[in-house]
Amino acid sequence: MLGTAALLDRAEIECQLVGISALKRGEPGWRPPALFCALMLATWHEFSDVRLAEVLDDRASFRHFCGFAAHERTPERIAFVRLAGCWSSGAGPGHWSRR
Repeated sequence: MLGTAALLDRAEIECQLVGISALKRGEPGWRPPALFCALMLATWHEFSDVRLAEVLDDRASFRHFCGFAAHERTPERIAFVRLAGCWSSGAGPGHWSRR
């Protein structure tokens, strides 16, 4: 994972995701680059939303890849379900808020 993480241009990812809102609505807002990296992991490893949430909570290498500290909470599956729902609806970055 460390080798793959070194290949990512985190500044560019942050720049591309700048329009995504991480608004709070009674629950934590997640940093868009962290969610993006988590979704890359899910794609590469064919994780379901539930499994992705489990491995992010359990595996230090996956947490580090996504930018989560060892003591930091990680998203629950609903965060990934909502983001996927925004993507499937065709909403652009300006519409990717947590609702």
